[in-house]
Amino acid sequence: MQHNSTYQEVLGVVCAELQKMFPQEGPITGDTDMTKDLPLDSAGTMTLMFELETKLDVSLPLNDLAGLTRVHELAELIVKLRQPPAAG
Repeated sequence: MQHNSTYQEVLGVVCAELQKMFPQEGPITGDTDMTKDLPLDSAGTMTLMFELETKLDVSLPLNDLAGLTRVHELAELIVKLRQPPAAG
């Protein structure tokens, strides 16, 4: 995926990956709470991070993930991390 991908594209990838991991959980949206609505444990989190890093060509520092609960928060973080550095 290109680095200039939109929030909606990134959100779609995140939701699709979570849906593959948890097909029994019904529709996963930006408002899905990853800590309460999904049985996402630490191993599952690492699997998700690996898949997202591979598909979206981004490095997700674990400390940046702390405190994220909703799917849209993760998508917003990925979009932010994929922005090119400001010239200066």
